[in-house]
Amino acid sequence: MTRQNKSISDWLIIFSILLLFISVGFYTVGDYGLTVDFPFHFSRGEAYLHYFLTGNKDYSDIPANTRCIFQDISFKDILAGKTIEISQGWKKGEFGTHPSLSGILSALGCTIFHRKLGFLGPVDAHHSLIIVLAAIAILVTYLFALEAYGRWVAVLSALCLALFPRFFGHAHNNFKDIPILCFATLSLWAFWKGVKHLSWKWIILFGIFLGFGMSIKFNAMWVILVIAPWLVLQWKTKLLKINELKPILFYLAICPLIAFLILYFLWPYLWADSINNLLHVVSTYASYVTRKGGGAGFVTDVGWPPWRPYYAPAYAIITTPVIILFFSTIGLVTLWKNIKKETHGASSFVILWLFTPILIFILPITLYNGIRIFMGFIPPLCIVAAIGASESADFLKTKYFNKISPYIINIIIYAIMIIPLLVVNIRTHPNQVTYFNLLSGGLSGAQKTRLPFTDRIITIPDAWDYWRNSYRNGVKWLNENAEPDSYLTMIDYKQHVVIGANELREDIKLRKIKSLEQIKNRSDSSPGYIMFIARPWFYSDEYIVEYCRNNLSPVYSITSQGAPVLLIYKY
Repeated sequence: MTRQNKSISDWLIIFSILLLFISVGFYTVGDYGLTVDFPFHFSRGEAYLHYFLTGNKDYSDIPANTRCIFQDISFKDILAGKTIEISQGWKKGEFGTHPSLSGILSALGCTIFHRKLGFLGPVDAHHSLIIVLAAIAILVTYLFALEAYGRWVAVLSALCLALFPRFFGHAHNNFKDIPILCFATLSLWAFWKGVKHLSWKWIILFGIFLGFGMSIKFNAMWVILVIAPWLVLQWKTKLLKINELKPILFYLAICPLIAFLILYFLWPYLWADSINNLLHVVSTYASYVTRKGGGAGFVTDVGWPPWRPYYAPAYAIITTPVIILFFSTIGLVTLWKNIKKETHGASSFVILWLFTPILIFILPITLYNGIRIFMGFIPPLCIVAAIGASESADFLKTKYFNKISPYIINIIIYAIMIIPLLVVNIRTHPNQVTYFNLLSGGLSGAQKTRLPFTDRIITIPDAWDYWRNSYRNGVKWLNENAEPDSYLTMIDYKQHVVIGANELREDIKLRKIKSLEQIKNRSDSSPGYIMFIARPWFYSDEYIVEYCRNNLSPVYSITSQGAPVLLIYKY
């Protein structure tokens, strides 16, 4: 591994990767559906963006034919955080649940790619900037690895991140956790460069990126738990002298103020009654630490020890492709050996960056939905895996293949890592967020796992389509195949809010079934369809699901890794 200055070829390489990633992302964004809280965030983001652009607090000045499908509501006072009502019928409370930047960015994407360019539909346009932010995270991962470990590691790091199945899946429609990952990666990179080059400008940039991350969710503050021990380590190992540390600490002390000012400016909810509204936000986030509930999706309720304290590290392992796990093990050994040899502290920084977001959730914090909340570990993991691959290539060249061109060995190692990732994404598309590796037997194994040394069969928490991607493709099938004037029932505790307006065929009517008798003893002969994702926690009518499974055959199903993701029955 050799470090080098950036050249034109380095920029050409990464921009080629980014162009391909963004192109594929935009081309496939229509394959990914809504999730249950998106309409609220879209509407709130539209309200804030419109307010920032015009100063108006409602949509009365927007022509009806240019409104987003989620704007069929009026915001009488967005500063006071009044209750709003989503057009699909789902009521949501105040504007103070999460900061506002994710919604503003989604609205900005809709404004650019739907209203102005007409390039995407409204739902896909709301998702568009998530793909761009994911690309920025790939770029920063590349730049960090290039400066610290050289071109081969940098390119492989970027490719591994771009093809990491769960990252790729979330990069299409997760407008909270992907932006947090992006700004966390930016802030850590800026801080490392600020310390390495003793540059106050980079330290201030750290504060700015931290502010943007906090404006998505307060979870972004986990980066502080990386930089604090790393600074102490740099000082203890004398890589950072006391006269160098003092100005860093001075500018670092300014960063929380910068971050809070950015958060405050971007969140008009805080403007009207700053103290009380801020206290409300703090209490809301505190409740995430202490609350229980949510069925199998929440760690507090799962029944498989040792999931309670080890959900995050275990989940990180079983959702990471085995090839990355293999090379990252070699990479960790290499980094540990290099810690005392380095003068820039990159190895210790990467190790802290890798383990901190995972280990935080060993604490008694409510945790659910796979790795999305702690997915900040993925960029450093890809760097570590690339280091392990580079070290393996160097070993093979020195020990066994010293007569073969080193480029050939590198290309072989690239192929060994990249081809399996590419195959996984193709096979699981567009359900990458349900990916489990071979250690858990794929998605089918995760849904039905035998505990070691026992006869007990359990389901790994969240081994389902928890992100609800598949509903959209179920709707596409119904639009093409359902009989005329059909009825559709969705067995989901949030019902049909996950279907974008105007996406369901006009003659297909949504019907709420309140009892099993409505299926058995129907008074009309109109065909009916029942659609649900394979996640028991989401079922609002478990008895109807059991009736379908025991008495009906699915007319359509979506599967991934040999396991059901979505089912449609006809009755």
